Amino acid sequence: MSDVVLELRRDGDLDEHGHVSGYLWAMRGRTGLVYFHTKEKGHGRVRLRPGTLTMEHSVMNHFPDVRCLRPLGQANAQLAVCLIHPVTRHVLLADTADALDGCIAPYLVGSAETPGSSDAAMEQLWGLLGGWRQGGTVELTILNDVPKAAL
Repeated sequence: MSDVVLELRRDGDLDEHGHVSGYLWAMRGRTGLVYFHTKEKGHGRVRLRPGTLTMEHSVMNHFPDVRCLRPLGQANAQLAVCLIHPVTRHVLLADTADALDGCIAPYLVGSAETPGSSDAAMEQLWGLLGGWRQGGTVELTILNDVPKAAL
């Protein structure tokens, strides 16, 4: 397991498209190393609730060339596929939260939904985690729930 841990804090408001915005912090101990803006598709699609999860280095089922973080030990099938991944070039709605369905996409700060920002953020995150290693793990703590309007 990495000595880096992740913390997700969601904003209290939805963006102009009804999506959930937030921040994903990469931390070593209690020291923030870097943070990313995040987007989750609102409209009742957000599924991960507050708590701590172990996330495994994995690949997306439909796009095995896209690396992601996948929650381990989830009995609920909908929660088991709630990934942290870049919004990829494989989807029609590339670089927007409209392409997500329960997952969390990181973006470079100040560049949410800018083409390439999500891929660049994920690459930076892999670097902080010591690189992508199939089966590697990292702890993710989700600090707060989504705004009621997103449910």
